Amino acid sequence: MAKQPPLRLPAPNRKTFNPSPGRAPVAGRQPHPAMTYEPSKLLRVFTQLAITTAITLIAAAIYTGYWYFMGSLMRDEVGNWVAYQKSRGIEISYDEVTLTGFPGYFRVGVTNANLSGGKGQGAWAMASPEIRLLGAPWWPGSAILDLDGVHDLSGPAVGRWPVQVTATTLRAEFDLFDGEWPDHIVVTAANLLAAPSAGRPLLTIGQLTLNTERFPEGGSEDPTFTLTIDGRNLDGAGFLDPMQEVKIKASLLGGLPGGPVTPALMAWRDANGTLAIEQLTLGQGRTRVMATGTIALDDKLAPVGDATAKVVGFNDMLENLRNAGVIRSREATMARIILAAFAKPQKQGPPALSVPIKVADRTLSAGPAGLLTIPEVDWASLNGWLAPLQQPLPPPQEDAPDSEN
Repeated sequence: MAKQPPLRLPAPNRKTFNPSPGRAPVAGRQPHPAMTYEPSKLLRVFTQLAITTAITLIAAAIYTGYWYFMGSLMRDEVGNWVAYQKSRGIEISYDEVTLTGFPGYFRVGVTNANLSGGKGQGAWAMASPEIRLLGAPWWPGSAILDLDGVHDLSGPAVGRWPVQVTATTLRAEFDLFDGEWPDHIVVTAANLLAAPSAGRPLLTIGQLTLNTERFPEGGSEDPTFTLTIDGRNLDGAGFLDPMQEVKIKASLLGGLPGGPVTPALMAWRDANGTLAIEQLTLGQGRTRVMATGTIALDDKLAPVGDATAKVVGFNDMLENLRNAGVIRSREATMARIILAAFAKPQKQGPPALSVPIKVADRTLSAGPAGLLTIPEVDWASLNGWLAPLQQPLPPPQEDAPDSEN
């Protein structure tokens, strides 16, 4: 019998349908449409668009839920802060608390806010048409207190007359959920004017950045509070000419206990607490003062301390002090003669003077010359105002139950 040649199957072809592999295709049959279906370009675009839309809607729903959840936490934090301040005896009233800003920054607004506290000569009050708390959804836990606008203040810290504060920028950035007082605060101000109802403006600020940081766990010799100030064009109570430059860096060493200010300061003094001035730079016209030193409190809670200062243009400084009525003409003349003997000429500008500064018995002295008398401070009137410097009070301890014999 003749040997049969091997069976050769045709190459796969879309136009040839082979229902049974290994068997010859049926001539003339076409493949099933499901085997060769290709969607049209329009359908492919529609499918991709539908998938993208679904993903976008899901992401939008998740973001919306997240935004309102975090916004409600910020609004609740305002309510918690109000309740806590009321428990401390501070009266707070307002019209409503609103939450707006979706889908961008959280904006919690407190409209027609009024705060007041203290008694007698220490009484104070603040009224504001709106106080705003801002927060970024992508940076939870951090908030900005927005005080741009107009506010009315009264109390011992601002003087005898009520003061109206206006500012194009007045904001404080801090961390939420830090407890009684934020551990880190950054304040920025621009074009600020504080003017009483009578008399000259109390304070004007061109630009100011203030940075504070608390260290509640600091020891008796460790910093428990630091302050950094960088200001431009500051004028306080119409005092002399505006300060073109103000830079301060200071640290509070030793913990200042919570509670009323006077006993807290006494405890801080008895624990050898000090205020370290690491940098003090004042620039006014041709006068520039750079100083470092330490300050403490004596047995009468008056400031005492020593510092070293470098003064450029001290003649202008003395003249401004005399014109402002801070020192008398005879004192200015005596100080000018004494300081000139220690001054050193510079290659450019007025002579420079390195002089020891001393504060004792409520008198500020530069070298052997007494410059001015420091007014007595009514610390009791500042109850509540020094809260950022104070350590939190320990929680009250419950009485232990009597043990059975």
